[in-house]
Amino acid sequence: MPDPIIATNVYGISKRASEHLCALYSVQHGLEVVIARLFSFVGYDLPLKGHLAIGNFIQDALTADAIIVAGDGTPIRTYLDQDDLAHWLITLLEHGRPGVAYNVGSDEVISIGDLAHLVRDLLAPDKPVEILGQADDRQGRNRYIPDIRKAQRELGLTVTIPLAEAIRRTGAAHRGQSLP
Repeated sequence: MPDPIIATNVYGISKRASEHLCALYSVQHGLEVVIARLFSFVGYDLPLKGHLAIGNFIQDALTADAIIVAGDGTPIRTYLDQDDLAHWLITLLEHGRPGVAYNVGSDEVISIGDLAHLVRDLLAPDKPVEILGQADDRQGRNRYIPDIRKAQRELGLTVTIPLAEAIRRTGAAHRGQSLP
């Protein structure tokens, strides 16, 4: 659990507070609440400009001279394709147990540096990847990996679109190509 005393933990703390509010409303109003703990995603609707590393890398692969990693590339993430995300959320709504939280994400782990190289290899093989080497000093954000075993075990959910395919599809969509 993120330390509430550390100001940079505001995102994690706000997610926990939202879950707590859902639990309170469930009790107070008799609602059947299923909580989806969302992690990181990729897909053709992903905005490419912003604070999301994978979107920035795809944008760089499609338009820039190099793919830029602002940090040192060591943080670890997973990315679930938006089509899998939609399926998981519908399954949670229809079959999730009330009062239970499920992690929604992928179990395909990759470092940010390796992700930049994968995006390059798939979308722009001739472009360099530049890792600027500025370490991310935000405490607790170097690993952002869900444990999805409960969703797999209880609801039969699986990751059906591998990360490489999700990147290819996202790049194709932003190039204006039709999706498979």
